[in-house]
Amino acid sequence: MTKKRLLPDDFPVIETTTAKEILEEQAKLLEETTKGVVYARVMGATPVPVSIVSNRNFEYSFTVCGRYVNYQYMVMTFWHSSDFYPVFVTLDSDIAKEVKENVGLSVEPGTPATYKLEDVDEIQDFLEKVFNSDKFKKIVGGIIKLSGA
Repeated sequence: MTKKRLLPDDFPVIETTTAKEILEEQAKLLEETTKGVVYARVMGATPVPVSIVSNRNFEYSFTVCGRYVNYQYMVMTFWHSSDFYPVFVTLDSDIAKEVKENVGLSVEPGTPATYKLEDVDEIQDFLEKVFNSDKFKKIVGGIIKLSGA
């Protein structure tokens, strides 16, 4: 019996910038800006079982940490399917109140808010608001102060 090739000859790599790449770049910039006193980790969350109906196949967190103080703050979690977009982001409620981009959800104290971001431009605009929020700046400034820097 002759074997028939059913697979395509190649698999083109998707040419896009992922949310994870954007956040890893910002993590490096945070560390440079604070001269290494504050850094951020972009970490994969608990593996999510792959499902044809799930948009949460890849899940990560963005956590700010102090190099010289034992402190960390999870700013957000984000997830997407193998298509990369849309990306869903869950923010701390204090930051969410400042960002005010909540897609139809009310932000109650102590509850996270989830956002749906459709492309690279939306992610960058959204993250700029997050990183320029008073809460985020206070977190980073507090870590710097406690570190004696």
